[in-house]
Amino acid sequence: MASEINWEVEISEAVITKLSYPILWVGENGYSITRYGKLLQIKPSYYNGQERLELVVVTAEFMFRDIPFVRDKWYIVAGGIDPKLAFVRDIVRIYRGEDIKKIILGDLDLPVNTEFELAAGVKKKAVGVIYERIYSSDMFEPIEIAEGESITAKLYPETFKIFKQNGKLFIKYLQPKDC
Repeated sequence: MASEINWEVEISEAVITKLSYPILWVGENGYSITRYGKLLQIKPSYYNGQERLELVVVTAEFMFRDIPFVRDKWYIVAGGIDPKLAFVRDIVRIYRGEDIKKIILGDLDLPVNTEFELAAGVKKKAVGVIYERIYSSDMFEPIEIAEGESITAKLYPETFKIFKQNGKLFIKYLQPKDC
């Protein structure tokens, strides 16, 4: 059970994906897909200086199975990459510091809005994701939370509680138990 820090931020806007998507967990050593979830977008961010925050709400977790990666599919990308809903074209392992656009994106026949993000870390060679953020607003709906109810959302490794109080939505950081 996590203990809570008392600092709360009022949320002016909160939308969540209508569907659950596989969560593509990307780290500098590799990737895995063992969960499904929804992406929650809130404004303003819990963190100062950020306009919006995207969090993962896990809806299903496989205990003994890794789901195989399939190219050209919608995923919630998370882990060593900030959470986002993305149409993932491919996963690559590449040396940090290389001109990724010249090496990969220039040689592949991909749409002009294709992006690449490398997982955070310090190793010379790391895993990255080639993706597009082409979703439309009809993939999201306003989040519905009853008064006094809450949901838990993750920005790995941070955990947050989103709740409704006096007709307003709030976000609160949950302190890990061992801190």
